[in-house]
Amino acid sequence: DKNRAEAIGFTVVDVATVISTHLTELIRRNCYKLIGRQEVSKLLDIFSKKNPKLVEDLIPSLFSLGELVSLLKNLLFESVPIKDLQSILETIADNIHKTKNVDILTEFVRQALSGYITNQFAVEKTLYVLMLAPKLEELIRQSLRSSDGQITINLPPDKAQAIIQDLTTAVQYFENFGAQPLLLVAPELRRGIKNYLDRYIGGYNVMSYNEVSGSVDIKPIATLE
Repeated sequence: DKNRAEAIGFTVVDVATVISTHLTELIRRNCYKLIGRQEVSKLLDIFSKKNPKLVEDLIPSLFSLGELVSLLKNLLFESVPIKDLQSILETIADNIHKTKNVDILTEFVRQALSGYITNQFAVEKTLYVLMLAPKLEELIRQSLRSSDGQITINLPPDKAQAIIQDLTTAVQYFENFGAQPLLLVAPELRRGIKNYLDRYIGGYNVMSYNEVSGSVDIKPIATLE
């Protein structure tokens, strides 16, 4: 029974809590599927009451509603909150003259939201990470490709298989620290690596150096060669 289980050191969780936790995680992982043009239009209507100029100057003359929906989906797909709409729109406006590629603009926005992203992965103000060895980083940099606006990488099959195996094995190291698996990479590589890994290891977290806020210490627990 419950008392006996607790007496020998087990943590007892009631059924309602288990179901609630499971549903919360399910929603978090799939909320990007729940947002579309109608939902984003409502967000902009509410936001524009306090910041009409920012919305008028950006949407849709410089950045379409559809492009904004895609960018917000990118953020939500990786569990980045979109409640700071002002920072998101201002970052788009500041960088739209550089590129209209939604993936690249997403990277600029993520950097502006570094505090949220860092807090998502930090454990007691420490960020436990995997890192790339310089030689592997250069190999990945040379393999970057862009197809239909999506950035990815094209690695030799044997090298790709070795990396995926190392990343999968490393999950247990993170569990020892109560942390989520996290690969820390150079900013220009993050999107390509993330898109690539999602094809083979769904949900593996990838973060760039520019997304780390100054409030945490970085602790590498392994280096991929």
